[in-house]
Amino acid sequence: MPEQRAPTTKRWPYLSASIPLRLSALKFAVGAFVITVALLTWTKYDSFSQTLDNLSYDWSVCQPDILSSVVEPAIEAQPEESHNGTNATQSLLPLKEAEALCAKHEMKPYPRREGHRKVYDLFLVGTELDWTEIRLNELAPYVDYFVVLEAENTFTNHSKPKYFKKNWKHFSQFESKIIYHVLNEDAIRHEGNPWQREKYQRNALVTQVFPNLLGDKAPQMGDVIMVSDVDELPRPETITKLRNCDIPARTGLQSRFFLYSFQLRRTDMEWYHPQATFWQGEKTILPESLRTDGVAYQFGNASWHCTNCFSTVADFVTKIKSFSHTDYNKPEFADPDEIVRRVRNGLDVFDRDYPYQRVESKQMDAPRYVIENRRKFGYLVDRDPPNANLYDYSATDDQDGYDKSEVDDSLVPYVQGS
Repeated sequence: MPEQRAPTTKRWPYLSASIPLRLSALKFAVGAFVITVALLTWTKYDSFSQTLDNLSYDWSVCQPDILSSVVEPAIEAQPEESHNGTNATQSLLPLKEAEALCAKHEMKPYPRREGHRKVYDLFLVGTELDWTEIRLNELAPYVDYFVVLEAENTFTNHSKPKYFKKNWKHFSQFESKIIYHVLNEDAIRHEGNPWQREKYQRNALVTQVFPNLLGDKAPQMGDVIMVSDVDELPRPETITKLRNCDIPARTGLQSRFFLYSFQLRRTDMEWYHPQATFWQGEKTILPESLRTDGVAYQFGNASWHCTNCFSTVADFVTKIKSFSHTDYNKPEFADPDEIVRRVRNGLDVFDRDYPYQRVESKQMDAPRYVIENRRKFGYLVDRDPPNANLYDYSATDDQDGYDKSEVDDSLVPYVQGS
């Protein structure tokens, strides 16, 4: 409200007026005072109400379960819309804020700040539709486009359904952000080497997609490109750094490394993926080289990596049979009872001797979307139940309970086998 200034000629004019005029002036002053107080009270109340409205919180978090006392990452307010139609989290920071942010990593702000710098999130999708759901919901406010590539054959050249396309209805809310591509496999149709097939698929995220993008989806010089496996999830704050800082062409997004769930963390190392680069036209570094040929800078604790974090025994079996590491494709590794035993006890499903440490619920570090939907993603926060929270396994006395009839359909929305 603009400041109201009193007249300068007579500060209190009613003191020298006649009695009737004095009373009228006094009534007017009192009335004005009451109206002013009412307006101020309403304004403060409205501001307070808006503050309360902005503090949206999922009160179900208070339920007494494993995530009742999770403290990180903190639940943030939803991004606001900016003047240009993009989310505020998709806009470049003011220069001084960018300078302060980037200086923490000995970088300078991205120099071309007059326009919008897009961020593309590239990943291959197989059967990991739950991780795709987590990724889209966790990162949609922060990235401009998801580039999703799906193949009709596995790395070991076995045919498979297009699971993502089959379950499109679960992801259609992100339609404006998704660039979906089915791999053209003509060049590797008869390639028997799983490693070569994997490399080809990764590079196709750029070579088969970006040359065909038009309009707003088309990349501009300097736009950020992140390359991940679907179970490698950059933290939202990492994307803010990538967008605002003048990153090198080979940038690493180091991950905390978890096994089976966020309940079990590897202690001897961090995971040195995903990676990020920027668009340079024909000189753009392709995903396979970006992933395997080293980086110039590594952002620490920039992502989550949850390996073998599946919701069903069937997913474990599918991964084992399609693994590029054919030494791991053995019948004993695909036995359902053995899978459940290993997952419950934190033992590596492939007999590798890696050190892991159990994470207590108070210290659990998980994506926000997992925390907010912990019942649906119980297998990501608790592997202690007899079935290790694998929905297609029913633990029975004779322990031969591979029974899909036990699946809770409300928790498993994807029809992966049809």
